[in-house]
Amino acid sequence: MNRTKRSFLLGVVAAEYVLGWVPAGTHDWDKFVKPSEMAALWQPLGLTATDVTGLVFQPFSRSFAFAKGQTAINYFMAGQKG
Repeated sequence: MNRTKRSFLLGVVAAEYVLGWVPAGTHDWDKFVKPSEMAALWQPLGLTATDVTGLVFQPFSRSFAFAKGQTAINYFMAGQKG
């Protein structure tokens, strides 16, 4: 998960304490990693981030969907060696 104010409010407070989707205390916001930090960790390994895609909740369908450019809470990152 991305370490942003939005991820704290929605990914921790809402998911754990308001909606009860996961048990309280599941997430440790201090351990969340920003995409830029992840890319920096990969660099010494010869990996370059090639794609960052968000995962967002769709309230009307009550499902999750991939969304380019919406990485404030959850994201997936792909990389390439070389």
